[in-house]
Amino acid sequence: MRNAIYLLAIAALCSGPAMAQQGTSDTDAMRKVENLLAPYSQVFKQGDAAKLSHFYAEDAVYVGTRGKMVHGRQQIEQAYADLFRRIGPIRSFVDKAEEAHAMPDGSIWAIGHATVTTEKTTTNVHWAVVDVMGQGELKVRMLSVGADLSASQGQTAQTPSTSRTTSGSTMPSTRSPAEAGMPTAGGGAGAGTGSR
Repeated sequence: MRNAIYLLAIAALCSGPAMAQQGTSDTDAMRKVENLLAPYSQVFKQGDAAKLSHFYAEDAVYVGTRGKMVHGRQQIEQAYADLFRRIGPIRSFVDKAEEAHAMPDGSIWAIGHATVTTEKTTTNVHWAVVDVMGQGELKVRMLSVGADLSASQGQTAQTPSTSRTTSGSTMPSTRSPAEAGMPTAGGGAGAGTGSR
């Protein structure tokens, strides 16, 4: 019995360093994603397509709500510029990660949701992203965005929900991108849905 306990202790000690090198813990991954979202959200609110595109890796891929793909930082910047021209000034942008998980190669995958409010509409989306380290900072490598559908668009029994803004007020989740007349395909948040 004593030998079995010693063997388990030795196995635990030997596996500790290997497990520590597998990647960032989920808590650390969430912190890193949130540290990327904070400045991203500020730049999105400003409507600055050029600055926003720098959050993406040079070879980033974006998949919009209708399946259209945009490749590369230049196309993503153009998609943001097009979006900002179409939707006008942004009154509010709330972007929240719900989960983040580190991968052994150092990349992080995360899921979340966003709400963008302009003078005319409020649009809700959900997103999935893969972030990678690039030039010493986290960059978006792949982003896929989906429109949150209302009950009239095919979902069964949906109750109204709210999102909490940074000021603590609540904002009703009222319209999908299609209902709001917002573009729903293109690059990054800008391309169509107001998401990450």
